[in-house]
Amino acid sequence: KNGYRTLKVSLQNSEEALSVIRKRTSLKGRDVFVSPDLTAMQRGVESRVRDEFRRRTKDGETNLRIKYPFSSYKLDTQFQ
Repeated sequence: KNGYRTLKVSLQNSEEALSVIRKRTSLKGRDVFVSPDLTAMQRGVESRVRDEFRRRTKDGETNLRIKYPFSSYKLDTQFQ
């Protein structure tokens, strides 16, 4: 085991949940990870986008990032 334990948190409303998800980047560098609850279809889409990201970066493409809007995932090539 890796020593991490999953903790499910239920919030009062969707606005609070979105706020936590948006602010999760402030936890980088700490041993805390926040992940939204995804449907099987959403997990599949996320996995395909990550695979494409890996393939394209392996092929030498640079300046890529995965954008995580709350309705869909996509690769963004227009960032600096």
